[in-house]
Formats: sequence, C-alpha cells, structure tokens
Amino acid sequence: MTLEQSAVFPPRRPWPDDFPPVAIHADESRVKQHPAYPAAKSGDADAALQLVQDTLALSAVESLRRLLGTARPVLVSAHALEQVGVNAIPEALADELGQLLDLPVDSSVVQTNVVSHTS
Repeated sequence: MTLEQSAVFPPRRPWPDDFPPVAIHADESRVKQHPAYPAAKSGDADAALQLVQDTLALSAVESLRRLLGTARPVLVSAHALEQVGVNAIPEALADELGQLLDLPVDSSVVQTNVVSHTS
C-alpha cells in the first residue's frame, strides 16, 4: 500500500479471537434465487421486506438474542450504492431485526467503497 493509499483507506484490523460467529439466516443461493431479490437489490423497499421476511431464520434471531443478553446495541444498516440503485436489503434486515429484538436502528451509514460482493 502506498502512502497516498494509506491516507485514503482506513486501517483494517482483524476480528478479536473472542468475536462471536456470524448468524446465518439463509443460504446465499436461496436469497439470490428469491423472486424479490433483484428488485430488493436495486432499491425496492417492499421487495426487500418480502425477501427478509421470507428468508429470516428465527433460530438465528434467538441466537442473537442470547448473544446480546442485556446489551442494547444500535443496529447499523450500512448500505451500498449498487449499479442499479441503492441496495434496500440491509435496511430491511436491520429494521426487521430491530423490531424482533427491540433494538434501535441507524440507517444513515452508507458504504463508500465498491467491492462487488454480489451480482
């Protein structure tokens, strides 16, 4: 990494050893094959809500509830500007989890880099 790049990119840090495992709600293929996925990915909030409600795993929600205990973090629905619009899925998931877990949600965080995780 050049000096110029280090001034632009924030430093990356590894997760601590005691960081909890990820709570998987659904297989990536199940999500991507859902009829609402393309519309949700390109910004349709109703499609995103339908996708989240159809693929959210209550077992994962309960795992999160146990992990949180009495902690009350703010859920951040970091979303990215995709080629076809603003991905509505993160906000729909955060909103749904916020309701189920009685947690506040902050939807003001926008991803600034483009990483192309999914198509």
